[in-house]
Amino acid sequence: MRPFIASHFKLRGGVTPISEPTKIKTVDLQLVNQFQEYGKVNNLLHYLRTRYSSKDVDAVKNRCYIGTSTKLWTVFWLINKNGNAQKAKVVYYTTDGKRTKYFKVPYKNKDGYYSCLFGEHLLNDNSKPITLGEIAKTALVPSIVFPRYTWIAYD
Repeated sequence: MRPFIASHFKLRGGVTPISEPTKIKTVDLQLVNQFQEYGKVNNLLHYLRTRYSSKDVDAVKNRCYIGTSTKLWTVFWLINKNGNAQKAKVVYYTTDGKRTKYFKVPYKNKDGYYSCLFGEHLLNDNSKPITLGEIAKTALVPSIVFPRYTWIAYD
């Protein structure tokens, strides 16, 4: 299924698909794994470990592909239903788990990298009720507290 991209449609005189599908670039999963396996812990994961068990935090980190940058920023990978990394959002959190105004999106739409739902890959073979949050953090924390649901976000 192609993603909905507004530039593919003419808005005047009705909605008409443009004939050329957009090729979506993906990020090499080896790079995703490097950020996950980085030896240091970002502030968000550190904070979550003060509230929940390390076992639960590690499980959500691995399930949702949460990484850490060399500057200790949190890396939220957007993995699609096919298991491909489409984009990343890199956010800086304080030590008390609060998001700051600082964030980066290293893979841009203009370069062929388009977003998918955060946690979209969790929908494959899913039998749990699905809940949708606004940002990635609103999918992480409840997935620890309410594991009977599959949490995703439209970050």
